[in-house]
Amino acid sequence: MQTWPATFNPKFQEDFTLSEYPDNPDPDHFCAEALEEFKDTMLKLFNIDRQTPNLPIKFAYKKTNNEERVYVGGGEALMALLRLNSRIRKDLDIETLLEPDGFISRWKRPKETGTETVTETGTKEFFMDLTLEYCLYTKKGWETMACVKARSQFAYECSLKPEVASWTIDEGSTKDGACDSPLDLEWFSHEAYKIVLKSTLFVWLCAVLMVLIFVAFPEWAKHSELFVIATAIAATAAVYADASAMKWCIVPWLQKTRKLDTIVGGVPFGIFRPWRLVSTVLRVVTIHANAFFMVTAVINSNAALDGWISLWRHSMIRFLPNLDGLAVLLWLLSTSQLFLPLATFVPLDFRGKNKSFLTTWKQRKQEHFLPEMYYHDFNTLWSKLHACLGFKQKKCSYRQSVAMLAIASGLCYTGSCTVSYPKKLIEEIIHFKRGYKIYTGSGFEQVTPGWEMRALKEFKKLIRAHQHRVTFIMVFKLALQMNLQISLFVVQRMQGNTYWKNHWKVHVQQTMSLDSNSSSVMDSNNVERANLAGVVSIVAMILNFGAELYDVYLIFKIYYSVRKAVKDRVWKIKDDEPYAFDHFIVNETQEIKENDIKGKELKKLYFSARRKMMYILITTLLCTWLVGYALLKAIMSFICPTSAWQLSGCIESSGRCKQYCLFPTT
Repeated sequence: MQTWPATFNPKFQEDFTLSEYPDNPDPDHFCAEALEEFKDTMLKLFNIDRQTPNLPIKFAYKKTNNEERVYVGGGEALMALLRLNSRIRKDLDIETLLEPDGFISRWKRPKETGTETVTETGTKEFFMDLTLEYCLYTKKGWETMACVKARSQFAYECSLKPEVASWTIDEGSTKDGACDSPLDLEWFSHEAYKIVLKSTLFVWLCAVLMVLIFVAFPEWAKHSELFVIATAIAATAAVYADASAMKWCIVPWLQKTRKLDTIVGGVPFGIFRPWRLVSTVLRVVTIHANAFFMVTAVINSNAALDGWISLWRHSMIRFLPNLDGLAVLLWLLSTSQLFLPLATFVPLDFRGKNKSFLTTWKQRKQEHFLPEMYYHDFNTLWSKLHACLGFKQKKCSYRQSVAMLAIASGLCYTGSCTVSYPKKLIEEIIHFKRGYKIYTGSGFEQVTPGWEMRALKEFKKLIRAHQHRVTFIMVFKLALQMNLQISLFVVQRMQGNTYWKNHWKVHVQQTMSLDSNSSSVMDSNNVERANLAGVVSIVAMILNFGAELYDVYLIFKIYYSVRKAVKDRVWKIKDDEPYAFDHFIVNETQEIKENDIKGKELKKLYFSARRKMMYILITTLLCTWLVGYALLKAIMSFICPTSAWQLSGCIESSGRCKQYCLFPTT
């Protein structure tokens, strides 16, 4: 039953033939079952006693002659026709297409304003099931607009005149900017996944091999050429993989987002692509610089020990371990950038059992294969562990996998899809209230119920990946590493300061007298190389941290738009109240199943997203404070006479300093 309002004015009564309830003038068209359901709805809506004998229900009938064209065909064919022919869109007054299965139609109707009548205008969205037959026509009545109606319903209500012509898709095509074929990023993510996974393993293999070589041959750390070579090889491979993987993603991504947004606003593609590839190089440099810094910090820890102790004894964090132990610990924590995506976003099946979209399409192209219904998720090591522990399995899709692996290996070009693509999906779901699909017997029909949960689920996928980014990149890789590297940078400045030199000179002589084979003096060339690598690493981390902060800002914008759209429904619905129905196809058996969704499931999803956003907020604020504190410490090292500063102020050459410093002054 479809219900909509009508103005019951003298003109309506003049145009329509009316009959009073309960006399049904045409049982063939005024369905008795629909009449009873309409009656029950009105009784409940207006709280009318069911014993009321006569309800003010009228049967209205009108016959009109419409000379406008009617386009008859499957939903998929009609969408293709609208994409490729601007003349038809103009004739029907269609404002824009809503890919992959709808359009926005402009309507106009007369409106009386006092003594004159003006034309009122507006827009309305229409959607089609791509598998069903529809009639696309111009409705003429109280309002005029293009609309679609299922062929069976159209035949029930209207009579078609003789066919004028049969239309083929390429006839009269004018490609004027509308996409020829809307694509889903999920269909091609499997192909990009294979490239991104190889790149991730190669980039980190170069970093690990560099660490192993330096551990085996510590004297090689004095020569930064190996670091430069390893970083250059990894960065070159990453840029090539980034460009190759994005070839599979760029068309569906741009079809959905339609613009290239950056931190400075929209930019042309000719600027966007090289800028993102340069960002990829910076990310790879950060990965390798952190590894190189860890090795040099361990090797030179004895020479920097006194300065390290002096600096941290004046800070509020006095429980830190030795320099070499802390450097190794923080580097191991930063490697979670690799191991977490491998555990949570890589399929367990390595034998190729998980078929890609292209493989499935080739195998079933002779059948009635519907790309729109294709969806393939898989189990990961993390989801299997959840199942073993009795928790709900968290399966993953290849689109999520590509996003996280791109972050793991620093592929910023491919990673451009990680926020902008789901952001656009969420906007469409909220704006057009696109809920779940229900099976009508001949195909799937998009309905409104369930759009709040669909928006929350899409946001949950986005926030799941970003929660990992905040923890393992912003905290372990950037905030903590930056603090450690800047602290050593300050220590090295202290070693060049006259005051500290006078004190360390005595200490070095005493240390060398105790063990003639030990050396706690840093080689000047080694110091310069370490300084250069440290500065490069710190600058790269600052730029990467700024990019991460911008993405967090985008996530919060998306969250507040989702929260604003769904919060009223979440707070009003009861736990046991039916919320929506979802019909879906099981990939293995092609069986259609139904999922009955209750209100408590919607609430659970909403509060889970809110908790994760609170975690991201607190963690981001902590990271921002740590990074700001580290940068302030570096700036103050140029201002303080002794090059040493903590929150309590400059560490001065006073009796207090002599008391805290753990080296003798006489």
